Amino acid sequence: MDERGSFIFMTNLKKQFLLTFFSSFLWVLNAQSIASYRLPLSSDGAIWVVKDLAVDHQEYLWLIRNGRVYRFDGLSAVDVGNGIAGWYPESPLGIAATSDGRVYIAEQNRLGYVDLSDWSYHVVLEKFYADVPQAQFLWIEAEQDQVILGFDTGHLIFVQGKCSEVVTDLVPRVTQNTGLFNPPVYGAKSWIIPFQQGYWAEYFPSAVPKTVWHESISFEQGLLYPLNQGGFLIHGGGRGLFQFHNNQLRHLDQFMEHDRLLVAQNQSGQWVQVSPNKVVQFDESTLNRPNYFTLSKTLPDFNRVLYHRDRVLVAHDQGVDVIPLGGYQPKVYQPFPYLENQSTRGIHFFNQGDFFYASYSGAVYVDPSGVAKRFPKYTIVYALLSLDEHRLLLGNEGGVLDVFDRRTQTITPFFSGKLGTPKNPEIYLMAMARSDTQPEMIYMGGYDGLWTLNLTTREVKPLTFKGKRFSQFNRIIIYFILNVNSFLIKF
Repeated sequence: MDERGSFIFMTNLKKQFLLTFFSSFLWVLNAQSIASYRLPLSSDGAIWVVKDLAVDHQEYLWLIRNGRVYRFDGLSAVDVGNGIAGWYPESPLGIAATSDGRVYIAEQNRLGYVDLSDWSYHVVLEKFYADVPQAQFLWIEAEQDQVILGFDTGHLIFVQGKCSEVVTDLVPRVTQNTGLFNPPVYGAKSWIIPFQQGYWAEYFPSAVPKTVWHESISFEQGLLYPLNQGGFLIHGGGRGLFQFHNNQLRHLDQFMEHDRLLVAQNQSGQWVQVSPNKVVQFDESTLNRPNYFTLSKTLPDFNRVLYHRDRVLVAHDQGVDVIPLGGYQPKVYQPFPYLENQSTRGIHFFNQGDFFYASYSGAVYVDPSGVAKRFPKYTIVYALLSLDEHRLLLGNEGGVLDVFDRRTQTITPFFSGKLGTPKNPEIYLMAMARSDTQPEMIYMGGYDGLWTLNLTTREVKPLTFKGKRFSQFNRIIIYFILNVNSFLIKF
């Protein structure tokens, strides 16, 4: 190489070095330092392995943790399965909330939803799981009032309200080499469903639903986001972000490449790319000049990212971290007053979204706007029973019965004294239920056997069978079957 060639080579090398240095400098200069905070999902320091997240139409956060479904109120997570009649979670796998006030829960053997207008549970589908037992659930996603579920066999379930449609025409396309991969994204008129090996499909929900299979776009796997200008934004895992337009695939060098990367989009059309140390925020108009954020502490190994309004919620094996990207902290979750002991004894949801719950350190009523009122005097409430749409019958420690009225937000004695007799001075109630055929009759179970309470005469009697009291059992828990006038005793 001559002297002139050496000079040109060195000049180009310097330019490349300066360009790299300048790009790195701009990244550091443009990156804003931001602190995340962890949601206080428990007060005892317990590990919270969060499987899935959803935000309902009232701005409350729902999550699946260790086989249970919780609703986060701002201070702690309340086990929703404790307070909804006719439903007990059975291995929940995914959760999604719709704009019409439903929260859908995909479980191991069924699909159902909680109607937030009256806090009732409804089964949508069970037969599919029995017909295709080998289908493994992968994801559930919601858009407005629509929900779609995907399985590794290629089956799709589309749900609107109580109606469901099982779509099977993708099944022949799914093989060991080309299977469902990342969750879908809703486009203008269709769901975009990514497959492995770069294949993708469009699902068009309508009176006659259909799916359209598309050939590979020379990309291994990823999450596809349709762009308004045409084409797709593709999240390629650890390889970063790509843009596919006019059959051309372009790597977006301004985004991160990392083994642990997830992408999420909010309802406003903005995206975030999340790594353990950084967050990149962008939309279609800022693909070439995204906003960079450096986290003040490294995120644990995360498995789910939810982008809601101006906040990014990252679920991981230690709970949920919140990364605020807006200029202010919106008051979304209303906290309970501090409770020293969070062990929940019972929850009752009223028809306006307000609810009453009891713990070892006090009873709490939360009105529809999220304002909480604590009743510290009522430390141990063993059982709750609805008397009407406004009143709850409370079974307290020592056999004391009280009534909570949501209209006055007060608790008053049901009658003076206790349920006990001189021979049995204390009755520790563990459960209460109402008769279907005789609404004035209440069945009560506790340490001292079974009792009946007549709401009209307010008379309390021990329950007998063939002249014998149910008092020889040490401890009784009653599981009441709501649709028949009977009960099962388990001891």
